[in-house]
Amino acid sequence: MTSVFHLRLDSNPGYRSDAIEKGFLENGLAYTGFDWMRHRYEYGAEKMRQEVLSRAALIKPDIIFAHIQNSEALDEKTWDELSKIAYTINFTFDVRYVDEIKWMYDLAPKLGHTFFACMEDVRNCNIRGIKNVSHSHSSCDMNVFKSQGKNLYAFDVAFCGNRYDNVDINFAKAKERQEMIEALEKKYSSRFMAYGLGQKGGLIAPGVEANVYNFSRISINQNNFDLTEYTSDRLWRIMASGSLCLAKYFSGIEKIFKKEVHLDWWNNFEELTELVEFYLSDEKERKAVAECGMNYVRENHSWTNRVENILKTCGV
Repeated sequence: MTSVFHLRLDSNPGYRSDAIEKGFLENGLAYTGFDWMRHRYEYGAEKMRQEVLSRAALIKPDIIFAHIQNSEALDEKTWDELSKIAYTINFTFDVRYVDEIKWMYDLAPKLGHTFFACMEDVRNCNIRGIKNVSHSHSSCDMNVFKSQGKNLYAFDVAFCGNRYDNVDINFAKAKERQEMIEALEKKYSSRFMAYGLGQKGGLIAPGVEANVYNFSRISINQNNFDLTEYTSDRLWRIMASGSLCLAKYFSGIEKIFKKEVHLDWWNNFEELTELVEFYLSDEKERKAVAECGMNYVRENHSWTNRVENILKTCGV
């Protein structure tokens, strides 16, 4: 049986890797996970790195799957040693400007394969002569994000996403996000709610976020970066929960979904408002698109599907 040693990304209450673990298990792999963030917090970076190498050497897995999003977690020596032990894959679902993510470009030739969240990063590696890179979407924990089968609604429209326009983080579409929220608040008042760090509804745990989507007729997806084939995992969370998703258009969305069948998309606030009005006025159509999108995502875009594609791409 093929075995995997998974350097998990767990950051309660915001994110856990349980669904990725399930993805490996459902693809028939023997699984061992390691919560590197907790270990680093408790013992420091150097002891965490030593523990990663010690466990990898003891387990002797066929694959090391690292979910690492910053250059400080593992140093060059640790990556080199991991690559000697097993076929090492680095997966990130972080998108940044090139100067902030270049460390992954530099690391990629030393690994078995690197998966990026957008095609720009893949192309930037390719022009540098680095070919062992690919794009992969994320997914969500579909045990958490699922339909509760109720027809009760607290909001007509909802959005879950942190506020970044007033902090020292370089997110290209942070201002657009807040302008969108202000426009929806002005038009729909208490019928709309925004949740997240710095938003009116505040920061919420994944289980509460799933409730928001279940009790909202329409849920909005808007990404902090406008990049090819990149979308926040918010989109998968919305759709897996059975809410109608109105997504800000991103390049490549038409490769994944059929417009007005699985979800709908908008390019500007005027289009967004028109779509909201249309779907609020036609409950039958709204429910039909939401249900079709939910079934499609749950059948084709789970972490089990993602892991299967990752293993196929790597040939392991």
